[in-house]
Amino acid sequence: MNTFGPRGGSLTAILGEPTRGGQGAAWRPDMLLRHGGGTALAALGAAALAVATLRYGPVALVPLGALFAVALSGYRRRLTAWLLPLCLLPHGMLAGSLYVSVSDVLAVVLGAPLLLDRAMGRHDRALLGALGFPAIAFVIWTAASALWAADPAAPLIEATQRFTFVILGTALAASLPSDGRLLRRSLVLLVMGSAALAMIVVVTGIAEGRLMSVYAAGMHKNALGYLLSYGVVTGVALLWHRPTAGSHWLGAATALAGAGLVVSGSRGAWVGAVVAVGLMSALHRPQWRWFAVTAAAVGATLLLTILPPAQLGALAKVDVANSTADVRIQTWTQGLDAAASRPLLGAGAGNFTADVRSQGSQVDPNNVLLLAAAETGIPGALLLLAIFVTGFALAARTLGAASAPPDARVAALAGVGIAAAGFVHAQFDMFWTRSLALATFIGIGLTLWSQTSMQSNKSDRELTKMQATS
Repeated sequence: MNTFGPRGGSLTAILGEPTRGGQGAAWRPDMLLRHGGGTALAALGAAALAVATLRYGPVALVPLGALFAVALSGYRRRLTAWLLPLCLLPHGMLAGSLYVSVSDVLAVVLGAPLLLDRAMGRHDRALLGALGFPAIAFVIWTAASALWAADPAAPLIEATQRFTFVILGTALAASLPSDGRLLRRSLVLLVMGSAALAMIVVVTGIAEGRLMSVYAAGMHKNALGYLLSYGVVTGVALLWHRPTAGSHWLGAATALAGAGLVVSGSRGAWVGAVVAVGLMSALHRPQWRWFAVTAAAVGATLLLTILPPAQLGALAKVDVANSTADVRIQTWTQGLDAAASRPLLGAGAGNFTADVRSQGSQVDPNNVLLLAAAETGIPGALLLLAIFVTGFALAARTLGAASAPPDARVAALAGVGIAAAGFVHAQFDMFWTRSLALATFIGIGLTLWSQTSMQSNKSDRELTKMQATS
């Protein structure tokens, strides 16, 4: 079924007609969700869970989350479509030692019914498919590092957080219905939400007289860069697989998200977006492969060199005495030293600390692979890398299949774009500690969903053929 080719140019055409009860149909509670009211209530409920967590600590998630999960278990798939756009909301809420957001809490609430459905046989798909071994092994190895860590509680906290992102985020994205309607809604809302966030960034920059390095909506510029890059690559994926009708909305929103990304001044996000679009181009049009890879490499190099920190600081009107490049060199060096000192086991998840001159300390070397190696040794870094490589391979398999339906192709492109943008950016910045990993692993889950959709489409064709010949 081609769910990415609606006629007309309105937002209704892009999102799809809402499901409506027929004339005279009896009212049912789920109609609230179908018309958006229940979704708003769900978002408010997730926000209440987050506030309760802030007030009473993570223990508040247990009773409240259980009640909320039971109440919403019947609407899991519809609410899952909101996970990705909800990642755009400000996420700097501290619960214990973790930063949490509405989307993080909602992932836990929706993930619990999903695991229960799978355990009771009500969910007939594999939750993680080919991603199962590296994802589960990565979380288990993270938790196991408590056995040799100086602070054994920290690995358990980190493992809980990474279970939410890596396991639940991926599984929830892959569990969306195979017809593509909810997937399309999720992707379009992400692009439109990114455009709205970009408007806030641009207006804030104008009001403050800054051309770059804008802090807006209560978020760090690098966090803004992560989120806006996700919107840009998703918009590109949708535009590449849509007819001209209706594309002007997506085109305008994608361009606006791109403008916000530039104004954010996050060079890591710039590089991530360029590399992601290059990878998407190579997968989308194999004949462009070498050109796309070369252009992405050249573009990323220029972005890292053409605007050094001193020039960015002048544009942003900030002091760069202790530049971001200098901080990266310090933290990368300490990350390498920590990984080299205990290459097999690492110091234990949550037990790495880098000392930054004049800025105190931080728990991330500004490189997610270095962090994995420093905390959980070479095995942890390889398992994390295997998750991304497997996701990219799933996307390549879908896009390389002539029989792949349009919705599967869009999911594969958007998923690999989001995952690549997040992974590349995470080589220059913090990752786990900013609650941005959830969106990245939802992207990985979309590559798995693309395979499920393709297999479902194949089964439908075979069934239709059998019915025609019988």
